[in-house]
Amino acid sequence: MESKTKILIAVTALIVIAGGFYWYFLSPKRTMPLPNIAQPTAPASQNDLGTELYEKATNPVTDKLPDTLSPVSNPLEGIYKNPFE
Repeated sequence: MESKTKILIAVTALIVIAGGFYWYFLSPKRTMPLPNIAQPTAPASQNDLGTELYEKATNPVTDKLPDTLSPVSNPLEGIYKNPFE
């Protein structure tokens, strides 16, 4: 390559890098305006979806767990023999 071509490529690369730097760091940022949090929001209705789901949710194992002493040391003791012992 000729030295003029190398200089032209270097100058073009510097211009592109400087333009990218300006665009990324120095240009004014376009941000969305923040919502005004001073205004009170409307109260949630009593029959919204979250309330309905919470009221319908049940624990399927309620009153089905066995009575055990807490803390249980090892519930599998005597059932499983460790082959490495």
